Amino acid sequence: MIKYVKNKKGMTLVETIAGMMLFAVIALSVAAIIAPMLRTYIMANRFAEYNTIIDNAANHIIGDLHSITEPIADDMMGIENQLQITVNISNTVTYTADGGILTRNQNGYINNPMPDSFYKGNKIGFTCDRAPGSYDGEAYVLTVFIFSEEDGRVRTKDFAVKPLLLNQYN
Repeated sequence: MIKYVKNKKGMTLVETIAGMMLFAVIALSVAAIIAPMLRTYIMANRFAEYNTIIDNAANHIIGDLHSITEPIADDMMGIENQLQITVNISNTVTYTADGGILTRNQNGYINNPMPDSFYKGNKIGFTCDRAPGSYDGEAYVLTVFIFSEEDGRVRTKDFAVKPLLLNQYN
């Protein structure tokens, strides 16, 4: 025969639905807190990557700018992605950023200071101008910028450069 149990264990449908709703509220609250943190973390990593690329490109150009033996010609000032300088009296060095990849050409010998994989799909560009208030060859401002296919032009950095050989007696 059917045996009746006085103390039935288990949950009713109302209790189950209430528990599921409580779980959903807690899960959405946690997601609302974690999502902005994750976005901040991803953007911080991306900007660190951009800074690394910009700093390495700038360091290559600045290394040669420190060694120039003649002031940069006026027609090279402010031209985007092209810079021609004279180092060590007779060596001409030309930097270009065609296609977003930095290329160094010294007397016909062309090399890429950084491998293409280093850019991780990003493209760089640069300009070099005379520093405000400086006379010919005293100081320059190198501006390096990076383009991301996802974000467009995302980062620009200026570097003040004082050529060492031109200013050794100043």
